[in-house]
Amino acid sequence: MQTRSPGDFPRRILLCVTGMSPQIVTETLYALAVRSEPPFVPTEVHLISTTDGLEHARLALLPETRGHFHRLRADYSLPAIRFDEDCLHVIRDSHGQALADIRTPEDNAAAADTICTVMAALTGDDDAALHVSIAGGRKTMGYYLGYALSLFGREQDRLSHVLVSPEFEGLPDFFYPPPRQTAIYNRTQDRPLDASRATVHLAQIPFVRLRDHLPRRLLELPRFAEAVQAASSAHAPARLEIFPTRRVIVCNGTEVRLSPQSFAYYVWLAERCHLEVDDGGLVRLTEFNSRSSTLRQGLVELGQRLYPNPYEEGYDQWAQWKPDEFGGATNDWPSQRFHDVNRRLASALGPAAATTFMIQSVSVGGNRKGHRLALAPGQIAIHEFP
Repeated sequence: MQTRSPGDFPRRILLCVTGMSPQIVTETLYALAVRSEPPFVPTEVHLISTTDGLEHARLALLPETRGHFHRLRADYSLPAIRFDEDCLHVIRDSHGQALADIRTPEDNAAAADTICTVMAALTGDDDAALHVSIAGGRKTMGYYLGYALSLFGREQDRLSHVLVSPEFEGLPDFFYPPPRQTAIYNRTQDRPLDASRATVHLAQIPFVRLRDHLPRRLLELPRFAEAVQAASSAHAPARLEIFPTRRVIVCNGTEVRLSPQSFAYYVWLAERCHLEVDDGGLVRLTEFNSRSSTLRQGLVELGQRLYPNPYEEGYDQWAQWKPDEFGGATNDWPSQRFHDVNRRLASALGPAAATTFMIQSVSVGGNRKGHRLALAPGQIAIHEFP
């Protein structure tokens, strides 16, 4: 299937961080919409900064008659682009207070979380393509923005840094090359320069996409440090720990809770894998679904060991089950557990990271299927068994 170009998406977003130099917004917009081939013309622009940085952007970019953002659009006949107060995102500390500057480690952590929150929200729209510029703001802000895109970015998202010819770089009066001769002055204010002769390019920056390694909760309520830890854990050697007394499984340090039926089934598969029973713990579903199956006997006994207390959830689901009746369950019961377990793992760990720990459906000949875990016995630890 042919991949859609970022410029083909109905919602196209330019996201920047800035400090005291709002010029990077217009420089990047110019490079994207005027210089690039094919062009990427945003439908909206979003900006992250401190209160001081956003005030600079308001004064320099947003006024309808003299704002450089609107001048750029008029000079190059660009279509309407949303860029208003709702597109300005202020960095807030852990108490919700807006920051005027970023100076302390706590301020940096707040900036990282704010950037992650904005990034997660913008990348949550499947009909949007995001272009991220790391050219502005303090170096840590650019780093956090690029890292956040690596954590949350999709195939259609891009990352860049804007490059301006040296004699124009950092000049307070330079915002983009206008289409006509325009005089501005150098840093010492002793020599005029023609702004229309400036060159502006984008340096495209490749990045690793880690979104599928993040649990769903971090896509909805992102925290930078937690997201980095989750992505790092996904690449660590697989380690499954099972705590039967607490009824929890721990996958590379992340706790996952399952329903009583699914937990018993998963623990049973893990125990068979750990003990290397029958070809790496394989459960042949044709054999399992037989009314006289000894496999069912083992699973029911395990379920009753896991949930022995009549006053706790799960007891009724296992105490009355008999292997030959299997609690009235149909032959779809293993399939239901397969889908329930794997869905919960994907939600808790992220789709890619969960794959290692998921129940695998394997062919055992003809139309017959089986279930097992793909882990090696040494990767599984079972603690505190009742």
